[in-house]
Amino acid sequence: MLETEMIMIATLTQFSGWLAVIHSTLLSLSAVAITLGGEAATKIRQRLFRSDEQCLKPTYFRYLSQLKILRTFFSIVPYLAMKMMG
Repeated sequence: MLETEMIMIATLTQFSGWLAVIHSTLLSLSAVAITLGGEAATKIRQRLFRSDEQCLKPTYFRYLSQLKILRTFFSIVPYLAMKMMG
């Protein structure tokens, strides 16, 4: 029974590690896209939702900060916890 639990923890640790890599890549790509293509994205959103530019810029930064919090608590923290267990 103990060996099976260790294999399961190792599998979950590996899964969580890859999840952290995927989330970090998504965060990096999103930051680059907002930084380099922010003007184009802002113009498209202004046309679609009829909102002004002053409202959209804080929305982009809020998106990045929420994505960073989600990545930290749902992929990096579990990975580190399982790494310490195993």
